Amino acid sequence: MSNYQYLFGPIPSRRLGISLGVDLVPHKVCTIDCVYCECGATSTLTTDRKEYVPRAKVQAELAEFLAIKPQLDCITFSGAGEPTLNSEIGALIQWIQREYPAYTLVVLTNGTLLHLPTVRREIASLDIVKISVDAVAPALFTEINRPAASLTVSAMMEGIQQFCSECTGKIWLEHFLIPGKNTDEASLHQLGTYLQTLTAEKLQLNTLDRPAPESWVTPADAVTVRMAQEILQSYLSYPVENVSKVDTTYTFSDKTTPIETLICNYISRRPMTLQDLQQTTGKDEKELHAVLEKLSQEELIFSRTEQRGIFYETRKNNGTKE
Repeated sequence: MSNYQYLFGPIPSRRLGISLGVDLVPHKVCTIDCVYCECGATSTLTTDRKEYVPRAKVQAELAEFLAIKPQLDCITFSGAGEPTLNSEIGALIQWIQREYPAYTLVVLTNGTLLHLPTVRREIASLDIVKISVDAVAPALFTEINRPAASLTVSAMMEGIQQFCSECTGKIWLEHFLIPGKNTDEASLHQLGTYLQTLTAEKLQLNTLDRPAPESWVTPADAVTVRMAQEILQSYLSYPVENVSKVDTTYTFSDKTTPIETLICNYISRRPMTLQDLQQTTGKDEKELHAVLEKLSQEELIFSRTEQRGIFYETRKNNGTKE
């Protein structure tokens, strides 16, 4: 993709198929600072809602990109921060639904602002709302999600419950498993007790796949994931799925954007391996490797080795928390 500031992809998503991402906040502006976030540490920790990026510019980029009628499963409000912080998300959703009704619209949210009636109304008409719930115990919520000072787990839980009763689309819940933190039986039973109060289509279990801000965060093994799946399923009438593995072979080939720009655009949002980049960009492995070496030598990117392989990241400036 060329010259887009607020769009990224399309990319193969483990959960959503072929997704065109839309960034509605600057990098790592979020309500929480999760220890596992693949996008890195939160630079601006806030609950203030405003027009962080101009809606008119987002609409212009979408109109230009969608004019080519790309192969897409969905348009997803996600990016590297909490999309519901953008006060214009409701107006943008209405515009897309009016101008491009054929596309499935999705938001990936941490659910921390759903206690606000305005936020619930703005996203209630989306086709899919994916809500993360990592902990329901106050101490665990604070330790894993590290929320802004004004947020409480009780308000979040009540907001999610209210939204599930109001939403007209599908609700997908996600739980991120962190060994040694929320994978013990007591935590899982407590979570299950809460989740059974929610009306949803599915619960998806995830675990670490990319580098985390905190080095002590590790992936849950297959035995742990299976145990969590069995315990949580015993509480729920909707299915509990393990989505911790990539299940798509889709390749999107961009023949116009310089490869250096493509790589930096993708890994500026989340770390990726050489294989991830090959699948996402459609470029030859040798060509990608040569460009990654060049960008590394120019100190524009760096790499680190994790369980799944070598991940490449851009060098971002450190921010401050508000």
